[in-house]
Amino acid sequence: MTSAQDRPRIGWIGVGRMGFQLAARLLDAEYDVAVYNRTRAKAEPLAERGATIADRPVDLADRDVVFTMVTASAALEAVTTSPDGVLTSPSATPGILVDSSTVSPQVSALIRNKAADNGTDFLAATVSGNPKVIAAGKLTVAVSGSPEVFGRVVPLLAALGRGVTYVGEGEAARLVKIAHNVFLGVVTQSLAEVTILAEKGGVSRAAFHFRHRRSLRSAPGCRRGLARPGVGRRRTVRRRGWRLEQRHRGQLPSRVQLLTAGEDLRQRPAEQRKRPELAERPPVRQQQQQRQPDQRQRQYE
Repeated sequence: MTSAQDRPRIGWIGVGRMGFQLAARLLDAEYDVAVYNRTRAKAEPLAERGATIADRPVDLADRDVVFTMVTASAALEAVTTSPDGVLTSPSATPGILVDSSTVSPQVSALIRNKAADNGTDFLAATVSGNPKVIAAGKLTVAVSGSPEVFGRVVPLLAALGRGVTYVGEGEAARLVKIAHNVFLGVVTQSLAEVTILAEKGGVSRAAFHFRHRRSLRSAPGCRRGLARPGVGRRRTVRRRGWRLEQRHRGQLPSRVQLLTAGEDLRQRPAEQRKRPELAERPPVRQQQQQRQPDQRQRQYE
């Protein structure tokens, strides 16, 4: 078990809706946390949970790891490189600066270079979630920077949520955050548009959403509304591999070949619609049972 003396001393800058919850998780994990917020009153509830309240960002310069989670690029520059910023102390400098703000890659690179000049390692650690997700321990974090530095703070980042992923050097985490937000926006817009389409056709929103949820639960690889990672994918990949192999041997025509030949499977009698090759292939479960003795044998060889 790691002793309190071996644990890094933490500084936290910015305790808004997200920052407050994350700093609280570190306190619950019994880390020594000092907090700065522009509006001191918002940080004071954390003092009741054991945090130390700092008057200026520079007062956190002697901490081993300092997190920043502020509103924008200008705010990040203000708490790091502006007067009284955490990187401006003449006598101390943080060991590692971890920024979880949503800022531009250009400003992030600027702060990274300034931190390097002061001897401070810098990591970009973008997060996905909201205060309720944080409280449930389900936050995910994407981190970029030096892999060696990342390895040193993994236990600390793991206390923030359930998933921490290293995505590369430099500002890669910023790109991951942007791509993730674009994905969520596209999905949200698509759901809104298809809902309006259904409503204009006379379908109630409640009925459409109920059917939508039911269809998702019955999708391949899903059970009780939750995805079963890898199950459907492995089965699909296995079947595709077999089909590609058969087509390569010329034993199974592709859909394109059938269409160009003018043949439509729907015009065949029902008993002929299933291809002979598929009928001769043993069921998936039988194939798994046939492979299991070989797998056990290889295990003990």
